[in-house]
Amino acid sequence: MSIRAAFWLFALFTIAPVQHVWASGANREELDRLRDQISRLTATLNQDKTELNSLHGELARVESAMQALNRSIYDTQTDISGRAARIRASEAEIARIDAELVTQRAQLKNIIVASYISGRAEYLKLLLNQENPGDVGRFLTYYRYLSQHRADDILEFEDTVEHLRRTRAGLTSEQAELKLLEEAQLSQRRELVDALRTRNSVVAALEQGIGSKQQRLEHMKQDERRLQHLLQGIGDAAPNASGPDLRFGRMRGKLSMPLRGSISAHFGETRWGTDIPWQGIFVGAAEGTEVSAIFPGRVAFADWLRGYGLLVILDHGDGFMSLYSHNQLLFKQVGEWVEMGESIALVGSSGGQTNAGLYFEVRKNGEPLNPLIWCKVE
Repeated sequence: MSIRAAFWLFALFTIAPVQHVWASGANREELDRLRDQISRLTATLNQDKTELNSLHGELARVESAMQALNRSIYDTQTDISGRAARIRASEAEIARIDAELVTQRAQLKNIIVASYISGRAEYLKLLLNQENPGDVGRFLTYYRYLSQHRADDILEFEDTVEHLRRTRAGLTSEQAELKLLEEAQLSQRRELVDALRTRNSVVAALEQGIGSKQQRLEHMKQDERRLQHLLQGIGDAAPNASGPDLRFGRMRGKLSMPLRGSISAHFGETRWGTDIPWQGIFVGAAEGTEVSAIFPGRVAFADWLRGYGLLVILDHGDGFMSLYSHNQLLFKQVGEWVEMGESIALVGSSGGQTNAGLYFEVRKNGEPLNPLIWCKVE
């Protein structure tokens, strides 16, 4: 069965029941149904046996596994950073408590020396030395206050010592947890290196298998048709993004780029070694660079797609969508709302790319638009 036939068969039986999902404010059941529908559509597009060979299937499997590893590494690093910050705060608190204890020890020492010099008869002397009986009550009040103040100083000192003990215990625990996290991250990075080695072997085999320029051209056309079918399916399943009042059409030339980098491919230029024009732009950037949403919208797609790797599609309403592909890690799921400038992915080279960067498109009712008309390059 061809992709086109599979798509329309899929759409006929599954898309119609969820036409209202986003427009009506999706509840949990509707959102789960939408995600399942998009997932099955993706599977249909990625696994059509007339166009997808075992190497593309292996690439999808390996790069999806790499995303899971990158997610684990990212989460572990976030935890490590948080614990390192708490350790620094604990060390600063211990230094502050140590300085406070020096002051309190000096105060207690003075109190002890003064009490020793005055001797045990201090209270009796205060009473006997008063010639005016009317002053006795006042001196008794003063003495009780002085005694209470000494007792409070001692209690404060004890509380400070206990605070120091707890802070040091917490620091020791945090340091132990940090060591475990660092060991786990080292193991995760080793797994990622192995997965990357496998992925590179698959990419090399794909490059060798494609062979001629004509075959490469046909593969690119298939990838573009696959994306077009996906966009059409998304539009049928969720035609309107719900959320705050959106006016993407008024933002021409006012939006920020999704990341900073060098633009190596421009809209309308022919793709390397073919007569197929770019329908977006390619921005070269380092692996792990954050990719941000150019405008508020709903996540319409977040998965691996042949030719585009790990891909995020945002629906901005009024038929406008933005596409972000070849990522190494996706932060969002289908149905989630994102704000302008919110991080949605990390730059990678998924989809069989040899160079890291972001392929970025803007579309209106499925038709590609020049992203540089909408986004200003700073």
